[in-house]
Amino acid sequence: MNGLAEFTRFWIVTRHYHVKGDLYQTTNPSSIHGLYTDHDNQHGWNRYVHGGYFMLFDLQHFWLHPHAQDYLYTILKSGYDVEQRWQEQGVVNMMMLLFISSEHKMVFSQDDIQLSQGILEMVANCTSIKVHAMMIEMMIVMMLLKMVVVVIVVVMTMIVIMHNDSDDDVSDTNYNNDDSDSADDYDDSDSDDDNIYDYLIYSLRYLIG
Repeated sequence: MNGLAEFTRFWIVTRHYHVKGDLYQTTNPSSIHGLYTDHDNQHGWNRYVHGGYFMLFDLQHFWLHPHAQDYLYTILKSGYDVEQRWQEQGVVNMMMLLFISSEHKMVFSQDDIQLSQGILEMVANCTSIKVHAMMIEMMIVMMLLKMVVVVIVVVMTMIVIMHNDSDDDVSDTNYNNDDSDSADDYDDSDSDDDNIYDYLIYSLRYLIG
């Protein structure tokens, strides 16, 4: 992050900005005179960078604040972030040192991170168990619904068969007293019954299968 400290010093001076954050706690001396890059790390900015893999910002009071936006825009317009490879982590951390005081900043410790990871793993395990339980419940419900449908089809088939048997008895009596035309009608009714049986049997096989 060569040049980031010098660029920040330039921005502070030209904007007449009063630093609100902990920037000068990371410089030697602890003032704007210590805001420069020392490759031996004996003086100047100590290149403090917080590991910012997970950050939450107050958009209104920090990120979208006119001073923060002006600082960020000036860096992007200069092109030094690409040329010097400052990257977003270095720039965002410098913005935190500039604009956010310690009482308005919370940094997770390693213990907090490990505790959070443990909680997340526990939640993930519980969620996995719940998902499996829900899948089993859905399978049971589907099986029960299928059994109910099969029972309904069987009962309906039996009712139709019993009804047709009673109709056959009546038809046999009438058939003996009718002419050949009525016999043709009787044959047609038998064909319709066969179609009903075939449909019910097909439906029953489909449901069971």
